[in-house]
Parts: sequence; structure tokens; C-alpha cells
Amino acid sequence: FWSSAVCSEERREARAHAHTHTHTMLLSDSRDREGGASSAGILTLIFEDPRSRALFWFLVLNFAFMFVELAYGFWTNSLGLISDGFHMMFDCAGLGVGLFCVMLAKNKPNEQYSYGYGRAKVVGGFVNGLFLVFVSVFLFVEAASRLLHPPHIHSEKLMVVAVLGFLVNLVGLFFFHDHAHGAGEGGCDHDHDENLHGVFLHILADTVSSIGVIISTWLVQAKGWMMADPLVSVFMAALILWSVLPLIRSSGSIMLQVTPPAIQSSVDNFLRTPAVHVEGLADCRDAHFWTLGSGVFVGSVNLIVRNDADEQQVLTDVQTKFAEMGVRHMTVQVAKHRWTATS
Repeated sequence: FWSSAVCSEERREARAHAHTHTHTMLLSDSRDREGGASSAGILTLIFEDPRSRALFWFLVLNFAFMFVELAYGFWTNSLGLISDGFHMMFDCAGLGVGLFCVMLAKNKPNEQYSYGYGRAKVVGGFVNGLFLVFVSVFLFVEAASRLLHPPHIHSEKLMVVAVLGFLVNLVGLFFFHDHAHGAGEGGCDHDHDENLHGVFLHILADTVSSIGVIISTWLVQAKGWMMADPLVSVFMAALILWSVLPLIRSSGSIMLQVTPPAIQSSVDNFLRTPAVHVEGLADCRDAHFWTLGSGVFVGSVNLIVRNDADEQQVLTDVQTKFAEMGVRHMTVQVAKHRWTATS
């Protein structure tokens, strides 16, 4: 009897284990199917947004032509074409960073990221700026070496590749000029996308590099001036560095939470004479204003309200004033202070 009971119990446990194992496998299969669906859905998300769609297709085009430029650059021994090919390699990395940041910024705020992921665009712009600085330094160093020891350049088929590279970059300029310099979704003039600005500068620098290769190739073919290649490369490096510094400065300022220049004068004017702007307001303390993301201004301030004033009315008036300045998110703390005419 005891043996039969044990065997029955073992059979029940075995059936329960088999059921649990089967259930676990079903859950695993379900997760695998969901994972596959989400992976396939990434492309759908990319193609839904015109910005991410343009980034994706230009990334594919840029990546394909990068191999063409590098192959012809090493074959013809042209620093301009080799540097432009490596620059396109960094462009592919920059475009990849830009595409990732565009997709990341689509995520909604949650408990951990209460402000959302909008600042990912700023980080993307800053990283792309650093990429361009690295490219500029590489061009300076390599051009200095070739100025001391000018190499022989095979320029027979260099012009064809240079012109093709120029046309590829014109496509990118056409796609990203409006996105990088136009107004944002809200129509605000100050809504500037640092991420797409960085992508645009990458493409603009590539376009300038292609023009430089075309000019240096013509000088080598027509005049036999081998020094043209490194000299044009120095000019391109200086132009790239000059164009990217404003992006690094603006994106760095956002990450350091500097008061936005677009609202600096309005905020300073209000904080100097708060009682003039809002009735019942005695003083403003601990005021902080910064840029959260592209064109999104955030602020916090402590209000000292007169003892005889309506706190709620003062709070409403202050929030209205800052909203007119363009501050989208405002945190206000109100405290009453015994106020007299001589205070």
C-alpha cells in the first residue's frame, strides 16, 4: 500500500512537472515570437517617421559609397579621397548614432526617466561633434606629413569618384537641411534639433571634402602640383573644425544646464523686478532655468509672496509669465513673508 501511494504521488509530480515544463516552453516560445515581432517592428518604426526614414536610407547609401572611396583612394594614393572615405566611415557611425537617438527619443516618459528621452538628441549631437573634431585632427596630422613628403598621386580615375561622392552628399544635404534648420513640431523658432544638426554637419563636411578632392585633382592633372592634395586637406580640416565648434558649444551648454540664451534676457528682467511684473510678489529666490531637450525649457523658482496677497493668484500669474517666455515645465514653491512698505 505504501509503495503504491508513493508511486501514485511520483506519477502526479511527474505530470505536474511535465505540465509546468510545457507551460514554460509555451511562455518561452511566446516570448521568442514577441521578440521577433518587436525586431521586425523596429524597421516599421523607422519608416513611419520621415526623419528616421531619411537617416536610414542615407546611412545605407553612405555605407556603400564609403567602400568605393576607400578602394579608389588607396589605389590612386590620394589623401583627399582616403580622408573623405574615412570621414564617410565616421559619417556612418554618426548617422547610426543619429538614427539611434531619433528612435530613443520616441520613448515616452516613465518612472525612471520622468522627463522622457528627449535629451538623447542632444547627446547624439555632441557625440557627432566629437567625431568631426577627431576627423579634423586626423586630416591636420596626415596633411602635415604629406606636406613634408609629397607622394605621387594617380589621378586618372580620381575625378570620377570625387564627382560621384559630391552627388551622394548633395542627396544628404537635400534630405536633412530642412530637418536640421527648420522649426520644430511646435513651430517654435528656438526648437533646434542638435542631433540632426550634427548629422547635417557631417554631410556638409563631406560635401566640402568632395569639392576639395575635385579641386586638388584638377590641380594635380592640369598643373602637376602634387602639393595641392595636402593643402586642400588642411583647408577642409579647418573648415570642418570651424563649422562643428558651435554644435559642441551649444550641445555642451545644454548638458551643463546653462540658462538658455533664448530666454536669458526675459528671465533676468523678471527676476530683477518681480514685484513690477506680478502684483503681490515680493521676491524670487533659487531660480534655475535650463534646456531639457530641443527647444524644451524647464525652470524652478521659490516665490516670496506678500502676507496680504492671494497665493493662488500669484502662482497663476507667475506661471503665465514664464509660459509666455517659452518655459514649458515650471516648478514653483510659494512661501508667505510678512511684508511692509519699507521691506
